Amino acid sequence: FRKILNWVKNRYNNPPLIVTESGWSLPADTPGEGANDTSRLMYFANYTSEMRKAIYEDGVDVKGYFPWSVMDNFEWEQGYKERFGTVFTDYVLEFDPNGPLPNTLQPSEGRQWRRRKDSSCW
Repeated sequence: FRKILNWVKNRYNNPPLIVTESGWSLPADTPGEGANDTSRLMYFANYTSEMRKAIYEDGVDVKGYFPWSVMDNFEWEQGYKERFGTVFTDYVLEFDPNGPLPNTLQPSEGRQWRRRKDSSCW
C-alpha cells in the first residue's frame, strides 16, 4: 500500500489523496462469527501503519481514509451473505410484501441488530 501511495505521489506530483473503500468481505452468519474478524483487524492495522509511514516518512499528501465500510451492507454480487463493515448487522431477513420479487431475503423493517467487530476502532 505504501508503495502504491508513493507511486501516485511521484507520478502525479504529489496530489492530495483520499483513500476510499479499503477492505474486503468475509462470510458470517452469526454476530459471533461477524465480530471475530481478526484478519480484517490485521489488514486495517497494516494498511493504516503503512499509510502513516507514507505520510510522515515519504511526504505523501493523504487527506483522508475511509474503510470499506462502516456497517455491513447489501453488495450487488454477494447480496447479504458477505460482510463488509466494521460493524456486524443482523438483518433479520424475512419476506417483505413491498419488496421486489423474489423477496425471500429482504431485511425486515425496524428489527435490525448491530454489534461491533474486532476490527472496529471506535
